[in-house]
Amino acid sequence: MSGSGYAAIARRLGIDVVIPMKSVVVDSILSHLLGGNVRGVHRVGDGSVEVLEMDVGADAPVLGTRLDELRIAAGALVMLVSRGGEGKDAFIPRGDYAFAAGDRVALIVKKGGEMEAERLFGTRS
Repeated sequence: MSGSGYAAIARRLGIDVVIPMKSVVVDSILSHLLGGNVRGVHRVGDGSVEVLEMDVGADAPVLGTRLDELRIAAGALVMLVSRGGEGKDAFIPRGDYAFAAGDRVALIVKKGGEMEAERLFGTRS
C-alpha cells in the first residue's frame, strides 16, 4: 500500500498526522550515531532543522553556565529543560537558568549543529 493509502486509512481512524516509517528509522539511526547523551533526533520540515533531546553530561562544558551566557556558533535554541527524569519538572528555561548535570534538554538546531550541541552538553571524552 502506498503512503497516500495509509494517510486515507489514518484519516478514517481520526488520526491527524502520519509519520513515515523512513523518518522514524533515520531519526533513530542519527540518535545512535551522535553519542551517548543524545536521547532523540527529530528532523523538522525539509530536514534543515532538527530537534535534539539530550542529557547534560556529568562534566559537560555547559555545567553552571547561564542560558543567557551560552553561545552556540552553529545556531541553536534551548526549548525545554527537564529535571528529575523524563517529563518530570519540565519547563521553558529563562535567561538566568544555569545547566546542571542530569538535566534533559530539548534543543532546536540548524542542520550541521548537532556535533557542537553534543560537544557542549555531552560528557567530555
